[in-house]
Amino acid sequence: MRITKGVDYVLRILICLEGQSSPISMPKMVEMTKISYHNVMKIVQLLTKLEIVETKQGKYGGILLKKNLTDISLKEIIEFIEGPILLSDCFHEDCDCSGLPNCQIKSVLGHVQNQIVTILEDTKIKEMVEVNYE
Repeated sequence: MRITKGVDYVLRILICLEGQSSPISMPKMVEMTKISYHNVMKIVQLLTKLEIVETKQGKYGGILLKKNLTDISLKEIIEFIEGPILLSDCFHEDCDCSGLPNCQIKSVLGHVQNQIVTILEDTKIKEMVEVNYE
């Protein structure tokens, strides 16, 4: 499993919005995140549809958080962007592996996947804002 650019971009945008009392304009968001205008637009549209952010129009418009980052898990973000978290193809519903249902590999990987998913569920985006690297 790896964090994709899409997930990385969403996280950067959310972290930039945390603690902002007034909307951040699109050009300012591009400058702060170093993400292209096109990609910021796509991500903001998605986050708006998911009711995580809201946009304000006009001269003083921009992007604001609508949902508290303590209520959003890393798992939610990954699944919003990438779909279900699956370590192996054998976890897909339409898997036709001949080793099922007694596959030892699937059993072990299932345990690992459950642990990863639990950690991602327990990791809130707010924690990423509060990390101090000093």
